[in-house]
Amino acid sequence: MSKRMLVGSLLAAASALACGGRAAAPASPSPPSVTEAASAVDGSTLKVTAPALQLPANGSLATSLTPNLVIANATFRYVGDPALARTLQYRFVVELESGAAVMNALAATGTGSTGYRVPAGLLQPQKAYRWRVRAELGGSIGPWSGYWTFTTPKA
Repeated sequence: MSKRMLVGSLLAAASALACGGRAAAPASPSPPSVTEAASAVDGSTLKVTAPALQLPANGSLATSLTPNLVIANATFRYVGDPALARTLQYRFVVELESGAAVMNALAATGTGSTGYRVPAGLLQPQKAYRWRVRAELGGSIGPWSGYWTFTTPKA
């Protein structure tokens, strides 16, 4: 097709569109839901932010073999209902640096922040661990936080 014919075709199409009447009004989006029909790229199905890890600080030396893991709670991306946010639970995972699971626990949400104390007997002295957390609601899961690391003290 020659350049002249292509330009002519485009002009004819634009003219027909301009003179052809009104364009259809855009459809109103449906209200956002708390859960998504399909998984996001990260595998999450719950429309919340990842929890923000707070304690123990990344790269720190824990004060005991039963550290209290503390996060700032996740927030809903579209729904600002505090009562709904209080229904979330948090999955705390502690692993060796190699990725071997040491602890996988579900905790009820706190007010603004949530903590979970690692039970006695799970962590070894002077070992490096990593941990992360995600929010859960029923069968839906939020995105994981990034990993933070800590080292346990001497026994």
